[in-house]
Amino acid sequence: MKNTDFDSFRKMTYGLSPETVTRFLASQGWTLENRIEGFKEIWSSPNGTDDREPEWVMVPLAIDYVDFHRRFSESLSTISQAFGCSAEELSHRIDSFSTDILSVHLSGRSKDDTISPTEGEQVIHSINLLLKDFACATETNQVRRRRGRPSRRVSEFMRSSVRLGHTRRGSFVITFTVLLDEPERSRPPERQAASYRDGGEDQVPFARRVMTMFAQAVDAAGDPTRRLLGHESANAPDETFRGQLAELVLNTISGFQSFNDLEGVGFSFTWGSALPAPALEPVSAFFRLDDLPGARLRAEELEAERRATLPVMHTISRREDATLLESSEMRDEEMQRVTLSGRVVSLERARNGGRVTILANGDRSPFNVRLSLSSPEYDMAVRAHLLDVPISVSGTFDDRGPNAELRNSVLNIAETEKYLRTLS
Repeated sequence: MKNTDFDSFRKMTYGLSPETVTRFLASQGWTLENRIEGFKEIWSSPNGTDDREPEWVMVPLAIDYVDFHRRFSESLSTISQAFGCSAEELSHRIDSFSTDILSVHLSGRSKDDTISPTEGEQVIHSINLLLKDFACATETNQVRRRRGRPSRRVSEFMRSSVRLGHTRRGSFVITFTVLLDEPERSRPPERQAASYRDGGEDQVPFARRVMTMFAQAVDAAGDPTRRLLGHESANAPDETFRGQLAELVLNTISGFQSFNDLEGVGFSFTWGSALPAPALEPVSAFFRLDDLPGARLRAEELEAERRATLPVMHTISRREDATLLESSEMRDEEMQRVTLSGRVVSLERARNGGRVTILANGDRSPFNVRLSLSSPEYDMAVRAHLLDVPISVSGTFDDRGPNAELRNSVLNIAETEKYLRTLS
């Protein structure tokens, strides 16, 4: 048995929850012998092949007790002795059990394969935003085109589940660890590990679904012609959605082409053993930045497919003798006057009015549109925001930049007042 450092176990108690440890024990065949709600659990190890007596360990649950960390440290020390491993090895086994891992390999152009801290920081920031995009897509089954305030569920996922792990030895690999969602504690602990395995896709934790969708997108971005195993699943993305997800990955990587030191970026996934691995072929892809013109063309093709399905909107005819609203498809090449309605999601007051962002509705999924309004119109938009009713605006729709804009915008006062009167 290896010598262990008690301080190392005490350090582990600040990064692990008792629930995570008991789920790990259940997955290793240990048996819950006794449980006092909110206080402690008693677990026993499987019997050995030589008929030896099982190991027993008490796992404290009362985290508000002053001696919790000392008691929990002793429990972890006992568990490590039962498994014959050190504190570091036990921590790795529990982490690999309860987390999915995204490894991002950065390859430098220099002989020593290094990159500048600035470029490394920008890569981490971009991958973090990409994870957030996939969390939103997992929740809504839609790719968000305009970054705005995420839902509470996505915010909680990014705050509590996503972490930067240790850099691997021997190469510049940044690891993003995603903690799998904890099960409900009302379920008997010995059944927790099996509960996810026995349920359908609806029982798969949100964190695992995010990482699976991310892996599918990386696989499609690296080889768009390849079909993923398990693609026939009812909850798997269809071809259009799958292409949009691959586009997210390609667009993020294309943003690294301006870097001086970075030569390429690789992605690989490791699945936590708490759940069965997704029905995917092993996903590992490397993207050389110098080869990205083809990848950029692929992203442009996907974007063209998306624009071909833009919603039909009411546009003001350009004919001199026409005054009626006509329907026309929005095209990149010709910006047209449109009438949009939607709820206000952000306000930025300026000297002569302010900037407003609305969540516009169309035949496709809702999307954010930014516009400027004069002072009286801006005040009416504030009233609509406070009452949570939509506003109606007209202007020249421009979707060519990173954000959709409604230029030369005018508030349709009569229509907006009608929305306001519904709550008066």
